[in-house]
Amino acid sequence: MQKGAGKGFIGPIGDDLPSLIPLIFSLVIFFATFNQTLVIYRSTASRFELVLDALRISNALRGDKYINDFQEFKQLCNSVNPIGLFFKAGLVDLNEDYKPIDIYKFVNENEGIYRSGDNLFVCPAELDERITPNSLVMVNMLPVAYQDTEVASGLAVRPMLLVVVVWR
Repeated sequence: MQKGAGKGFIGPIGDDLPSLIPLIFSLVIFFATFNQTLVIYRSTASRFELVLDALRISNALRGDKYINDFQEFKQLCNSVNPIGLFFKAGLVDLNEDYKPIDIYKFVNENEGIYRSGDNLFVCPAELDERITPNSLVMVNMLPVAYQDTEVASGLAVRPMLLVVVVWR
């Protein structure tokens, strides 16, 4: 029999095994918590970045909050060129029978967008990407004034709502 090797001696690791189990368990809990925190942080940062992008696009399209004609609206639309995300913007008439906007129909079917003559106040005019139920969506609705020259009196300023939808 070896010296120091008594009854019940498993070896150097075997004797330390009861103290290693709680240590390994606590490390697993620590790294799982750390991973979950990182996932939540990335998700929140992604949503916050989308909010900032939506604000940038909205401010570029809003201009001085007074839209003179369809050409000015098109110029504002052409000045916006986001990279890595999709957006759709349009003017919605704020009249007495205003109804809430269904964002999916607004983006996918141009529902509720103001039309003056042959001009549809939508930006961009052609959109290939649609909102899906899994899309991360941000909506901004900003008041603007539109100078309508196609009325009988020759000039009317209409209160409008600039609706900007941004998604990934």
